[in-house]
Amino acid sequence: MIARYRQRCSDGGFTLIELVIVSAVLLLVSAALMSSFESVAKREHVVTDRVTTLDNMRAVMAITSREVRQATAVTNASTSSRLEFDSYLNSADPTTTHVVYVASGSTLTRQQGSGPTVTVMKGLTSTAVFTYNDATMVNVQVVGVKLSIMPASSPGTVLVLDTDLRLRNRSA
Repeated sequence: MIARYRQRCSDGGFTLIELVIVSAVLLLVSAALMSSFESVAKREHVVTDRVTTLDNMRAVMAITSREVRQATAVTNASTSSRLEFDSYLNSADPTTTHVVYVASGSTLTRQQGSGPTVTVMKGLTSTAVFTYNDATMVNVQVVGVKLSIMPASSPGTVLVLDTDLRLRNRSA
């Protein structure tokens, strides 16, 4: 009788307790994997937003840089939150165009000539965007531009891009 019992026990199956233990372990491993996948998916959104914000900052900086470098003069109405100048915007046109950048609240706007004011950047953390090498605004040769932006999905992060721009066509 004992030999028959041993033969039945070694029939190669799993007991109910073994199946329950294996199922519980698999459930724990699956839960840990799903948690890490969720964390990666959330982080990917933050990184994508950060890259998009940096790309937008670079585009604004490239346009501003080109316009300021082609400027003939910075007007004395310019302040740390306002940049006003006359620039050669079109290489085929020998006349200058008046351009105004204004940092107000959390936005940076641009106006060309008497055209409409266009928002070029949102999310500014500071309106002190512009600096000048001449505080009297009489002989400005270099304009500093510093964009500080807080990405929408990363409220604790501030991205900063800054440059100094020399007026190449400055008139006396």
